[in-house]
Amino acid sequence: MGKIVVLHFSDCFYPRINGVTVAIESISFALKNKDIDSIILAPSYEDVETIKIEELQGMDIIRIPSKRFIFNPEDRFMSPFLVDEIYNEISNKISNYSTVVFLFHNIMNSFVIGYFLYKKLKNSINLKKSTNSKIIKIGYYHTFWEYYLHYIPLPKFLLLKTLDLVEGIFFSKMDYIFVANEYVGIKISERYGLNGKVLINPLPLNKIFFDDCDVSQNLDHYLCKKYLLYVGRLGKEKNLYFLLDVFYEISKKDDSILLYIIGDGPEKKNLVYYSEKLGIKERVVFWGYLNQEEIKKFYKFSTGVIFTSKTETLGLVVLEAMACQSVIFTLNTPPFNYYIRSGYNGFLIEEDKERFANKILDVIHDQNLIKRVKENVSSYFQTFHPDNFVNKMISLIGGL
Repeated sequence: MGKIVVLHFSDCFYPRINGVTVAIESISFALKNKDIDSIILAPSYEDVETIKIEELQGMDIIRIPSKRFIFNPEDRFMSPFLVDEIYNEISNKISNYSTVVFLFHNIMNSFVIGYFLYKKLKNSINLKKSTNSKIIKIGYYHTFWEYYLHYIPLPKFLLLKTLDLVEGIFFSKMDYIFVANEYVGIKISERYGLNGKVLINPLPLNKIFFDDCDVSQNLDHYLCKKYLLYVGRLGKEKNLYFLLDVFYEISKKDDSILLYIIGDGPEKKNLVYYSEKLGIKERVVFWGYLNQEEIKKFYKFSTGVIFTSKTETLGLVVLEAMACQSVIFTLNTPPFNYYIRSGYNGFLIEEDKERFANKILDVIHDQNLIKRVKENVSSYFQTFHPDNFVNKMISLIGGL
């Protein structure tokens, strides 16, 4: 196959923290371990007018000037008029590679920039009559975007039609689509007629989750408290008001338990207000964004991890928690019911706040059940080792 480089195109990356950012980092490190280089093209979060090159543990990051997304200030809109400058920046970097993989992590802004860059690079290779060069376009479908349309104040029917058009164009331009599981693959294949394009290749966990948790130092006192844990973005689509309702029901029967919420997002202020309205504000702790090493300890010492979202393609944080042998409580919905066997390696519960709360209370007071679940969960998460993702990608490239 010769030398391979992967160009990652994303509408977000550090310091913006979410599942896509973490996934790109995990994939890039796994590729590096296989002597495959990565170049990450992502927004600049500074107010600059020119492209900036950064380095992250041996990987190049090309920061593209961007403006705040008007409907959600956390996100950025990259300038679409710098393709020539980006091409000039990367053309020399990738000239010695026999295979260039365009890996698109979003369907919108970064896809547009990346696709025009692909066309320019393709034309350049054709002009050089370089028959040995290979360019592959892979799209990773991370997100069910229909669940995020509430951030844009336009009629929903119009937004859905626009989304169908945008996703249809995105899928038509890809050589292959990677998805996390069969659930996502079936859903988009049936909707867009993608027979033969869709390949299941689950996102990898960060490599730190495959190392033993070091508790010999920096073990602060709060880790020894009795707490339930949520990790993730604080947005409407995460169903977090239901989470607070469940914790309110738990608190009525056991007021010794805390709820730790790790993450941030546009809904934080409203969630703080809602916890105050329920009378549980003193037992709900909002930690904000934390690094992966810190989060790992929170998973490890939690009484249980709760995830109430109904909009996930994978639920990466649930898998992170499983890797730390946490006791998991999720709604009985896809994708969780694809990899959680309720009562065996976690618990699937219907969306009823009293039933959800009572199940958690029953489980956390049954030490024998907890021990069995933790033993069972440890055998599953190896499926999401970074090497598995990279090996599938290499196998695909080698077969083309």
